[in-house]
Amino acid sequence: MDVVDDPLSKKVITFTNGWVSETNGTMNGKTVGVGVGSLTDDPEQGVVLVREFDEKRALISTVQVLTPEKVGPVKIVDYGGMKLTLAAEGGQQFIFNVAAKKFVEREQE
Repeated sequence: MDVVDDPLSKKVITFTNGWVSETNGTMNGKTVGVGVGSLTDDPEQGVVLVREFDEKRALISTVQVLTPEKVGPVKIVDYGGMKLTLAAEGGQQFIFNVAAKKFVEREQE
């Protein structure tokens, strides 16, 4: 079994909240967990951590994505399907597409 490098064990992210979903086929039936917050060493840099698990709940991948702007910690404030709305304390909002593992413009929602 391959060992997956997991940022959780290194405490490189300070989390604010998260989201977990069965993907029901949209990501090959995997369970996906998303944690958001900021980098521990750079609290102005928001971050999203996407973790995928197989049917036995074994961690199979992690992807860390930085927010497009340094706005401080972000939190998940809404979701629809595989799209999450993240907000910073200053009011800035971002849309994150979980399946694509990237931020998207509002018109691409």
